[in-house]
Amino acid sequence: MVEVIFGFDLSVGENDIHWNMLMHALIKPEIPTAEEFLKIRMDAGWGSMPITSAEIALRNSAVCVCARIENRLVGLARAIGDHVVCFYVSDVFVSPQCRGQLLGQSLVGVLVEELHNLAEPDAMIAVIPLAGLERFYERSGFVAAPNETFGSGLVRVFKDTREGVT
Repeated sequence: MVEVIFGFDLSVGENDIHWNMLMHALIKPEIPTAEEFLKIRMDAGWGSMPITSAEIALRNSAVCVCARIENRLVGLARAIGDHVVCFYVSDVFVSPQCRGQLLGQSLVGVLVEELHNLAEPDAMIAVIPLAGLERFYERSGFVAAPNETFGSGLVRVFKDTREGVT
């Protein structure tokens, strides 16, 4: 478990709760509930998915680490893979009010440490960051591709064309 301490410069309104003091986020390996996963995913701007899909995704995680403040999920980093030599960072979500405080960096650090404990020598962790977030992952030890070892990588996204699915 890792404790991250950070502060906010916000206020408390009648209908809004804004952090205005030092906060202690505890980061530890943990699978959140599907409801928590869907909420933080929505808060991060990724949209919704069926709860059954969220349950399957979480169940198939190689490692998931969560950041909580007073038991409230405020960050999550998740990797999928074969649990031995190949891993992929699939999700890094931080609640909007906790961004800019290095919480995401701390989540990735704990995730990488947990993956390292599972991994065989020469195992690989891959990530395909959103455009503009490459430096975020480079600060955690990831190297940009293409380079002398790896090509630039390719992505194929499935658009849902099944009848009746929107």
